[in-house]
Amino acid sequence: MSNLCMRRDGRGKVKYRSNAEATKYARKTTLGVALYPYSCSLCGSWHLSHEKSNMVIERVPSAAKLKRQLENSARIIAKQQKALDAVISKQKAQQAERDAEITAITAMFIAQHQSNRRP
Repeated sequence: MSNLCMRRDGRGKVKYRSNAEATKYARKTTLGVALYPYSCSLCGSWHLSHEKSNMVIERVPSAAKLKRQLENSARIIAKQQKALDAVISKQKAQQAERDAEITAITAMFIAQHQSNRRP
């Protein structure tokens, strides 16, 4: 049986099936030294080390949790889109009012200018 994970002295490392199992053994041991479990990328098992790992193992969220997050995000986006549409509609109405005012002022200016030119 080949062991991919070897100690410095050539002996194989002890393999644990889960983080819980490795943690349980690390607490039970009476070596007087803290032991830290880590997941081995070579064999997929868990081993113990005297050095604390600086790697953070992120848990993959469940499909149900991801679906809830996606639905929540979709609701937030829909609410923001509705608010944005309202703002855009208001701005278009304001622009139409300004355009109407400019047209009226231009017409008054042209009318006044033409009346000043006639003798």
